[in-house]
Amino acid sequence: DRPPSYISAHLTGKDRISILHVIQLPDRYNDKNIGGLVSSLAGTGARMTDRDYGGIVLHGVEPAGSAVEPFTWAVYRDILMVSFSPLVLEDAIRQLQSGVSYASQPGFPEIFATTGKHVDANLFLNFSRFPLGMASWATPAFRSRVRAATGFASWAGMDLNLMSDMVLMNGFVLPPDSAASLSGLFRGQAPLKITVDQVLPASSGSFVTIAFSDADAYLGAYREYLRAAGKLTAYTRTLRALDDGLQTDVTATFTGMLDGELTLAFDSPEAEGDSVRPFIAMRVKSQGLAQTRMDDLLKRAAALNGMDPASCVTNYRLDSEVTYTITRLPVRGMVAALFGSLYGAVGEPYYTFIDNYLIIGPSVAAVQSV
Repeated sequence: DRPPSYISAHLTGKDRISILHVIQLPDRYNDKNIGGLVSSLAGTGARMTDRDYGGIVLHGVEPAGSAVEPFTWAVYRDILMVSFSPLVLEDAIRQLQSGVSYASQPGFPEIFATTGKHVDANLFLNFSRFPLGMASWATPAFRSRVRAATGFASWAGMDLNLMSDMVLMNGFVLPPDSAASLSGLFRGQAPLKITVDQVLPASSGSFVTIAFSDADAYLGAYREYLRAAGKLTAYTRTLRALDDGLQTDVTATFTGMLDGELTLAFDSPEAEGDSVRPFIAMRVKSQGLAQTRMDDLLKRAAALNGMDPASCVTNYRLDSEVTYTITRLPVRGMVAALFGSLYGAVGEPYYTFIDNYLIIGPSVAAVQSV
């Protein structure tokens, strides 16, 4: 078998990521062999420098022209290390000399044990650092929310396979042992088969699905997560306001009909616009039960707003044989209030049913796109 090679990303500044390449060299290669290969690849006019770092030679390379940035490489213990950041390379050498490695990091051995062997690559994400690096690629207005994702999990490990027209990744996440995390919401939940692909339109650009076998346990864990984050009071206050206004238990209404699968999807924009159309697909235990509960919410919301429920109903004729009823529910942010700000893009919901899925969108057009 060929020895593995590794690529790691390191946060070297507030919004800067530096890459380190690590390759286990075969027996016939050494510092001199690699030096000759680098010189031939760098070409005529490249500037080469050497400096000592704790008894190890660090080789600096400045290729002629601007196509390739200057980089530094070194060979230590038959390991070739290459980076565009000399500081990252020095850190790697110090770690090798110390004998401390990621194998001793809490959580990493457990996630490493889940990796597949017959794959193109294995990808590992350290969530204490990964979101901080990803924030450098986000827009300034969104960076703080990306950095906050450090609380998502401890580690993630994924198998990666490269296909001719796609990249396939699958794997596991590991919640931290003690600290509250979003991935910890799924502790004790049984895995479920996701079936939302049966109703997602072919034009969907992206979607995220959460699945849980026990909705009450999931929401209980979510409240504990919010408590640890200091956000439970606001969450409880918002739900209480909905309950008081509609004179019903909104949480029980949804958990009683939800069948363990909740999807947020984004339909691709139309040719004449550049705005994606978000919608929620909620799998329900039965369409009849869910229709009854949504009708009850509609009557309560219409009464609260002094409206006729019939004025909230639109009939959408799909073809000569199929007609859907799309209903406006005049209560803003209900799904986001219950399940989190991830679903805030929907705003005031319009809904319909497709088989055993409750489809919720921010407009009639968004629901029609499904």
